[in-house]
Amino acid sequence: MAKQTGIFKLQGTLAGLTLVESAAYDDHVRRARGTVKEAKVNEVLQGNADHAKPVNAFNSPLLRLFKTLDRGFAQGNLWSRMNGRMFRAKGMKVEKMLDALNGIEINERYPFERLFSKAPKFEFSKRKDRLVVGMELLSQPEFPKESKANMYLSELHVLFYEGRNEWSKHSLHTGWKSLKEGLEKQELKFKIPRGAKYFLVVVGVKGGADGKAVENFLGRGYVVCGWGKCSDRLARARRKRF
Repeated sequence: MAKQTGIFKLQGTLAGLTLVESAAYDDHVRRARGTVKEAKVNEVLQGNADHAKPVNAFNSPLLRLFKTLDRGFAQGNLWSRMNGRMFRAKGMKVEKMLDALNGIEINERYPFERLFSKAPKFEFSKRKDRLVVGMELLSQPEFPKESKANMYLSELHVLFYEGRNEWSKHSLHTGWKSLKEGLEKQELKFKIPRGAKYFLVVVGVKGGADGKAVENFLGRGYVVCGWGKCSDRLARARRKRF
């Protein structure tokens, strides 16, 4: 919409342009109706719009569970990071969406990865109605001096997907260990809820002193470390370097 300038005021239509006097918008020139073509919606934008509803429905209950891992630890941008990964996924099937979340840090300011010089290893297997998570630390956690941590415990949180965006969370931890103790492989067993179809595993480490967790977040980290199916032939852990 172009404004008129100059001494003389014009009115009427000339070469498809209408000269308009307006107290609200000042005098201006308007193109004839129907002469401006509507812009086509970008394919990526349209694809994101189509995916928004299923992605939001899938992520909402997961985000609520992530926030219960450690009060106040989940980062404010976690929702947008989860959605960003989902929109880049190769499909809207459950397997694709779970794989998109693999390796996501619950708080990028306090990443799990920074606490270990060598990333831990994880193996998933099934024994009857139990999911067995094998966890092997390849290095002791290294906490910043400011955290004042001299011991640690490891946590495993298994989120079972029961269909229709229904999830349940089951948690276990190793107990407090000295930073000077030797490393050993551990197995933690989780009862698989009846009807559960998939699982998503979050590993956490928490620094402590005198058998209590330090209050600051410098001594903590949580990351999604794998997922799989709850079928008789259990899918192998989908591992990534954090």
